[in-house]
Amino acid sequence: MAWGDGEAAFFYPRRPSVLGSADFWACHAAEVVHKIVRLSDYERALYVQRGRRNSDRFNLQVTLDKLETIYHSILEHSNKG
Repeated sequence: MAWGDGEAAFFYPRRPSVLGSADFWACHAAEVVHKIVRLSDYERALYVQRGRRNSDRFNLQVTLDKLETIYHSILEHSNKG
């Protein structure tokens, strides 16, 4: 089970259905939430900026632009061969 923070977001897994594990989950989830609440304005702004940048991976136009670049690169290399 992964916990903690990455560069663009914080993560804690879904609460387990096993009763004994729920207490462990609640304790660790509270630690993550506590860390988020205590972020400075600067740190929070960084996470928001990185999160938005990370979400670009799911933007259709960005993905199509990357695929087009790859396609042109393949064509360029095949024409040289």
